[in-house]
Amino acid sequence: MKIAAISDLHISDKCPKNRKDENYLGVGFRKFMDVLNICEERDIDTLIIGGDIFEYATVPRHVVTSFLKIIHSWDIQILIVPGQHDLRYHKKGLDNTPLGNMIAGGGMTLLEPDNAYSLSTPETDILIVGQGWEEKVTAFGDILVTHRMVTKKGPLWPGQTDYVSAAGILNKYKGFKCIISGDNHKPHSFLDSKNGRCQINCGSVMRSKKDQIDHIPTVWIIDTNSWTFDQVKITIDPPEDVFDYAKIAMEETKENARKESQEKIDAFVASFNQKDGEKVEFKTIVKKVITDTKPKQSVITIIDNILEKVS
Repeated sequence: MKIAAISDLHISDKCPKNRKDENYLGVGFRKFMDVLNICEERDIDTLIIGGDIFEYATVPRHVVTSFLKIIHSWDIQILIVPGQHDLRYHKKGLDNTPLGNMIAGGGMTLLEPDNAYSLSTPETDILIVGQGWEEKVTAFGDILVTHRMVTKKGPLWPGQTDYVSAAGILNKYKGFKCIISGDNHKPHSFLDSKNGRCQINCGSVMRSKKDQIDHIPTVWIIDTNSWTFDQVKITIDPPEDVFDYAKIAMEETKENARKESQEKIDAFVASFNQKDGEKVEFKTIVKKVITDTKPKQSVITIIDNILEKVS
């Protein structure tokens, strides 16, 4: 049996600030239909989505309606877990959410952490367990679909702590032959060939942030007979047609200026040589500024009069 997997669609009617699309929602739907086309071309009738189907939990009803129409026009089964973006206030529960409406409308099937879903063919039977955002797994099966931060090896940025490595999650859930993850927008794969197990992080389907300029979204094809996998790249437009480089450059300039200003403030505060944990008083700061800038006596007099009134 072969199944397909993607994650982090982030379907939205609102265009991210770094993109210049006139119809970002339409782009998202077209990308999803590209995924369905890939499945059809490879005779795959089951698609797994590893969470964050929607960008936010209050997308308009017309978005849900359009999404359902697309899905119902294809002969495919879609199995999902919720990500934090699918949940109101990132709290567990799909009542009154777009994803809950998708499930109620028959467009998607929810995978659960305490009840394995049976995916059967005449040749084989695969059990799939779902772990949505901050859910605890209690069921056992062949495939675990999880929405949590899984990295290929270590942290994605200095100081990151809220992650687990590919090898780490395979070690934690030893009974599963394949673990499919969403949340981390950077795709990766990890194969434990010795034990015939694999971990796949799908990565995001859409490119929404400036650090995704070179990102190429992927549909993962998993063969459950051999527990091997393949990447099929989704066709994308050139980044210069998608991203607003002028806006990105302006934001980077502002961010660099902010960092430079903060560094100056930090250096100024450090110049007081206060002890650890000691707070520099406002009057002390003002007096140092006067000493360093040497304003006119008339200005100093005004400042002194003000400081006398400051408790």
